[in-house]
Amino acid sequence: MIKKQVDKFGVLLTVEEMAGALGIREEQAYRLICQNAFEVLRVGTIIRVPKVKLVQWSSNHISNYEAK
Repeated sequence: MIKKQVDKFGVLLTVEEMAGALGIREEQAYRLICQNAFEVLRVGTIIRVPKVKLVQWSSNHISNYEAK
């Protein structure tokens, strides 16, 4: 589960950290962010991903995938 991968990070993850936790490229992570897949914090050009939101999002998507 993704929770184990993000435990080592702080409350907010960089896009690079998020991509690493999900096992995807940064380009794909930015695409998810642009699609408003989950809430992020934006301060100017800086983007941070709340760990809690990322874990919730991934849990929902894993549950949906397994249900199919």
